[in-house]
Amino acid sequence: MKILVPISDDAASREAIPQAVTAAGAGGHIVLASIGELPEVSEQAEEARAALRERLDKAAREISGPQVTERIELAGDPVRGIIEIARDEHVDRIVIASTHRGQFEQLVDGSIAEELREDLKQIPVDIVSAG
Repeated sequence: MKILVPISDDAASREAIPQAVTAAGAGGHIVLASIGELPEVSEQAEEARAALRERLDKAAREISGPQVTERIELAGDPVRGIIEIARDEHVDRIVIASTHRGQFEQLVDGSIAEELREDLKQIPVDIVSAG
């Protein structure tokens, strides 16, 4: 099973990792994704990518068993970034942590969660309470 785990700037977002690892199983595949805002200057884009890469590397060190892929998406809207990665990677499930404090807090606020589920009808979305 291939599972997408969005990782935000909030450390609690990594609390989705254990559930994703269990669901994926030893032969599974975890796609860690970090979505950042698209800077207007290309120099800032490189800095943003480096910060997102560091975030993903830290999360990847917590995983043993499944294969891990890291994806960075610079987009204005984190939901659109998640949807794009989910489609590109052909994931079977999305596991996301919600703390009601971080970048992805919007996902549990009804309309955005519904937007994600509506756009990805064939992909189950598990929301893990974190923090």
